[in-house]
Amino acid sequence: MMAAVRRVPVVVILGATGTGKSKLSIELGQHFNGEIISADSMQMYKGLDIITNKVTKEEQAQCPHHLLSVLSPLSMNNTVQDFRTLALPIMENLLHENKMAIIVGGTNYYIEALLWNFLIDEQTVGLVQQSSTNTKPELQSCGMQENHAAAGPGKARSAYSSDTNAASERVLSSPESSESDSQNNEDESASLNAGSGAAASDSFSVSAEHSSTEDRERDGGKTSQVQSSEARREKEGKYAGMDIIHLHSLLQEVDPQSAERLHPKNRRKIVRALQVFDNYGVAMSKIHQAQHISGNTTGLSGALRYPHCCIFWLQSEQNVLYERLDKRVDDMLKNGLMSELHDLHKHYLDSIAAQNGSPDYTLGIFQSIGFKEFHQYLILPPEKRETEEGKALFQQGLEGLKLATRQYARKQLKWIKNRFLKRPGVHVPAVYSLDSTDPSQWSDNVLQPAVDIISALLDSREIPVSPMNPDTLPGTLHVHNVCEVCDGRVFTTLDQWQAHLGSRRHKKMQESKRRKEKAAGLAQPTPDKNESKCVQ
Repeated sequence: MMAAVRRVPVVVILGATGTGKSKLSIELGQHFNGEIISADSMQMYKGLDIITNKVTKEEQAQCPHHLLSVLSPLSMNNTVQDFRTLALPIMENLLHENKMAIIVGGTNYYIEALLWNFLIDEQTVGLVQQSSTNTKPELQSCGMQENHAAAGPGKARSAYSSDTNAASERVLSSPESSESDSQNNEDESASLNAGSGAAASDSFSVSAEHSSTEDRERDGGKTSQVQSSEARREKEGKYAGMDIIHLHSLLQEVDPQSAERLHPKNRRKIVRALQVFDNYGVAMSKIHQAQHISGNTTGLSGALRYPHCCIFWLQSEQNVLYERLDKRVDDMLKNGLMSELHDLHKHYLDSIAAQNGSPDYTLGIFQSIGFKEFHQYLILPPEKRETEEGKALFQQGLEGLKLATRQYARKQLKWIKNRFLKRPGVHVPAVYSLDSTDPSQWSDNVLQPAVDIISALLDSREIPVSPMNPDTLPGTLHVHNVCEVCDGRVFTTLDQWQAHLGSRRHKKMQESKRRKEKAAGLAQPTPDKNESKCVQ
């Protein structure tokens, strides 16, 4: 009797830069005869091995790697959809050959795009359109205009939005991540690197698809705000210059569910939802509903694309990680980082000059951490680089680079917690924590536990290690609450709402309101209606 073919799991390795993700992926690939899929937006560019901190040629020879060095460094429009289009056939081929696919990289949003079906595509749009009838009320209930009912996605685009900027014609995606209590709309799909020589090899990068222009302006002081503003206007198309209140009211008209779900100050996602409606003639919320129905789930992103999957989260103590980050920057400088940056900058300027264009440092590889921090130094004439001004700008870039790596490491951790551990629904793989703080204990604390877990999955045995419990973390249940005490501030997730009610600012505003009411002669101050309020 033939032995049953073992089900090979899809393995995902997460972690802040410098925790050892690439090291673990190579070791697991060798042990289980697997292959590695790099999910790093900046490592997809050819060359630039130092700035993106790719695994070395020798390391690549130890285990097959995919999606490294596949784009021109001057390519500016690579998106998460492009990555998914390239990665999915590789995944399918590996699974067909019963080989283990090991997904590793710092662009966590790319990893999400492989694990879950949340990117909007024309097939899903077609399902929504087919489910609609030609009666106007029903069409309006799903956000579709009557004259778009019989149109395909292309016709719907031209019928509704012929004047929409071409930049908005891209397929758009919108997983609805939560806002912080301070209302900062920060994208955390940033990836950067650090670590010892044996640690992870991530790129110092910001995801080209998922990093908003507003974030680049905030991160930057090093890139031109004028250029960033121009890029934002181009990306927003006809919505550029519109007041955020007006944009939110437009969204309420065409897609009330998304309008309630998104924070009214989240300009980027509001514009994106409007552009989805412009492009396809259907509400983004209805497209998401169709994805959930097709996957028989109500979770954030529908069913898992690969149900037989496990996730490893490598973690290191913060002080140890920060030391690795600083050492990594020093090592990169010794290995020729500045020469690589100079060569890229000159190559780019020569290319732009040949096209009679003007440089734009807000796109593609120029978003990478390293280039931004040294930008002012790089644009100095060569004869000024050894002057006091040049030395000061170099030191400023070096300090900025080390600071940026720490900031983005924190963002990576926040993204993992919010988008993997706290992801609602049942279609979330088990996440196993591995402690990579002490390199001398790597085998006992990281490699062997990972091997044991995968071996148990292969043999359909009980997993010897308990996964992390998502219930121990605050939930991200979507709600829509308005704080009447704090001038109508809006909160769109339950954990933010509860944190706000307990915050010093809210309590201070509450006490101030009560004092004013008492001074005005009210015998009974108005109770705080927010205490028991929670609108889902």
